[in-house]
Amino acid sequence: YLDVRAAAASLGSRVRLLGRVADDLLPALYSGAYWYLHPALAEGFGFPVLEAMGCGAPVMCSDLPVLRDTTQNGAVYFDPTQEESMASTLLQALNDQPLRQAVIERGLRRARYFTWDRAAERMLKIYTQAREA
Repeated sequence: YLDVRAAAASLGSRVRLLGRVADDLLPALYSGAYWYLHPALAEGFGFPVLEAMGCGAPVMCSDLPVLRDTTQNGAVYFDPTQEESMASTLLQALNDQPLRQAVIERGLRRARYFTWDRAAERMLKIYTQAREA
């Protein structure tokens, strides 16, 4: 991604490309983010988005069905194939403090829904139903 690196370098210290980050450092990065931007073209579930919301980071993400399902309006959405869509969404979000606060609150509420206990209970229910079928 040489073009991305060149564009980031032109912005000086305002943008930092971190590369792979150790899992134990992610909560601090998410918590310190002014916005977490997730421009995926495809996504299986959206764990990074969910982790960011759980850490109180406001999320902007691609308008993909799986991310809408995961976030349930706990994020701001953009078309990842349209640079103008991403840029206008980012500009709006950066300049709208009430929107930022609302997205943080909705994201935290939604992230609380996803617990490992709830996941285990659902899997047990599926296994039980499969066994009884």
